[in-house]
Amino acid sequence: MPHCGQASVCSTWPPGPVSSRDSRRAGSHPEVPSPASILTRAWLEVGRGLPLPPGLTIDWRRGSAIALPFDEGGFDVVLCQQGLQFFPDRLQALREMRRVLAPAGRVALSAWTGPSPYFVAQRQGLERHVSVEAASTGLAAFSLGDADELRGLLQGAGFRDVVIQHVRMTLRLPPPEDFLLRHLSALPMAALVAAASEEARAALIAHMKEATSPYVDGYGLAVPQEVNVATARV
Repeated sequence: MPHCGQASVCSTWPPGPVSSRDSRRAGSHPEVPSPASILTRAWLEVGRGLPLPPGLTIDWRRGSAIALPFDEGGFDVVLCQQGLQFFPDRLQALREMRRVLAPAGRVALSAWTGPSPYFVAQRQGLERHVSVEAASTGLAAFSLGDADELRGLLQGAGFRDVVIQHVRMTLRLPPPEDFLLRHLSALPMAALVAAASEEARAALIAHMKEATSPYVDGYGLAVPQEVNVATARV
């Protein structure tokens, strides 16, 4: 993670906790904002609404991960949380991350290694209540689970000192009725879900509530998940 005073950029899909934590750590000096490059305008508005500690800022930018809207060598750290597997040209996206990094810069990224009970239920529900196409589109989230492939991409983009850790974690999510449709709106099947009938979306939520009921706790859902976390240097 970035340290106080470092400039960092977060390149990912929906704005999440990484962007906020990044700003708290790297943006401790107000003159060092943390830009975040996100493709969709709707998620830009979500990001801009995130609460931040007093005096800290995130400079939200709309842009493509394969053509980052930043100058060469302007950042100390690039963070990419669950985004690389969705990018249309993964190697080019990594080359762009390297391009915007300073000579001693670092990259940190994560990619799911296999579906959790939540995502299994999501895929089954999409196939049953939306379409086979929507369900198959969701498989992209787990298409970069091989550590050797991820290492090869980083090295191919010119990164060195590549380290990949396999992490078993508990994924904590709000209840499906509060979270599911918002989550799907940030994923590649968003248009297919939006085009489904109101009844189909309601049935999808009901399916998710039943399928994930064994993982309900006091917060919402607590489901097991595995992820590869990679770090590397320029």
